[in-house]
This record gives sequence, C-alpha cells and structure tokens, in this order.
Amino acid sequence: VKRYKSLVRKKRKRTEENATIVEGQRAVLDLLSESTTRNLVKHIILEEDGMPEQMMKTFLDLVATCSLPPKVTYASSAVVKACSDTVTPQGVIAL
Repeated sequence: VKRYKSLVRKKRKRTEENATIVEGQRAVLDLLSESTTRNLVKHIILEEDGMPEQMMKTFLDLVATCSLPPKVTYASSAVVKACSDTVTPQGVIAL
C-alpha cells in the first residue's frame, strides 16, 4: 500500500521506478487484452467485494494469457481506495 501511495502521489518516484499506475476496469482490461502491453503489467490489485464475479473471471483469464503473469492481490475496498488517486475507485489498479 505504501508503495502504491508513493507512486500515485509522486511523479519523481514513478520516474525512478519507470512505472505507471493504471486505474479502472476498462483501462486495465485494455492493457491486458493487447499483446503489446499485457506483459508490461507487473502487479494488479483487485477489490474483493466490489466487482461482479464474471468481471473477476475475465481479469483472471486475461492474466493467465500473459507470458509473464503479473502478481494479483485481492484487497478490501479500503485498501483499494488508499492506493487509488480517484475519488470513486473502480476496484482495479495495475502497475
């Protein structure tokens, strides 16, 4: 959580780690769907309770297609909100 907070709030930290934070179901789905970007994703945080089961299955199926699968962490809504920069997070954050 601390790492995500620092990456979201500090551009210098993102530049140092050569990282980008992507928030939202559609944005992360698009990243995982494209063969040119799916292997750039290193870590995904999924909200345990805030996502329909079918959407969760879609994310996990796409993660399975990655040649270098990202680490997937299930978190509470409070943790997702703490890691997010948006007012109303959609329950998915990728690094």
